[in-house]
Amino acid sequence: MGSFGKQVSLLLSLVLLAEAGRAGTLQITAADIGGGKLAVGYQVTSGTTLPIGFALNITCTNGATFNNVMSTSFYFPIYPSTIDWATGTIDYGTPISPPSMPGTSGTGLGKAKVVVEMGVSGNPCNADEGGVYKFADLNRDTKIDDLDTRIFVSNWLINASAPDWAIGTDMNRDGVVNFLDYSILVEGRANLPPLNLSQLIVLQLNGNGAAVTSVMISGETTYRGGIVGDDGNIFSVQSASVNVAVPEPATLLLFGLGAVGLRRKHCKKIKN
Repeated sequence: MGSFGKQVSLLLSLVLLAEAGRAGTLQITAADIGGGKLAVGYQVTSGTTLPIGFALNITCTNGATFNNVMSTSFYFPIYPSTIDWATGTIDYGTPISPPSMPGTSGTGLGKAKVVVEMGVSGNPCNADEGGVYKFADLNRDTKIDDLDTRIFVSNWLINASAPDWAIGTDMNRDGVVNFLDYSILVEGRANLPPLNLSQLIVLQLNGNGAAVTSVMISGETTYRGGIVGDDGNIFSVQSASVNVAVPEPATLLLFGLGAVGLRRKHCKKIKN
């Protein structure tokens, strides 16, 4: 191949890296499971691509608010905004993005809207310096593991630009570090979920005097990339809505007694 052909090939590679396609179609599911609890799940309705990262906007009406995270799926133990990356505690945090992050002003527990971030974990592997894995070996120690995840989440949702692209964490060079880049970080080593999952996350609602609230769930694509598949592409997402009956505050307290911690230890810590 001549120099011109090489330049064209390189240009096409960069375009494919920077522009995500469509992974398939995914239906968000929502169910009132009693006691003021909302179960959010998904069904992949077309294609065989599996989701590796969820960014969701979840809102409720009638003055109701989100009170607590009751449970989360062990298939998605990575919460990028709240990982304690400084100490290396990967299995830590809450899937509710804090109001200090982009696109989350006025959201959070105790509010009528939450932004949820959940990603799959990845098995450690050796970095192939001749292949795609070299992009994910952020600390250049010839392996991809929790140390690279720590570097990645330390730059979560920041704006990136040439020449260093946020020390390489903006892997697709689109100017922001989000789930599209995370798909490259875990490519070929992700602990993949099933095609259908009824309880990705369960949230407790407080009616604040309302007996029923309407809840709407959609992908958050402005900053986080929406719902991203293991092929690095974005799902076409079918949003969901459901009415949730909310109990009186005294009854709500009884349901919430067991939900002290926001984070469970389903993800085994990977030894580096």
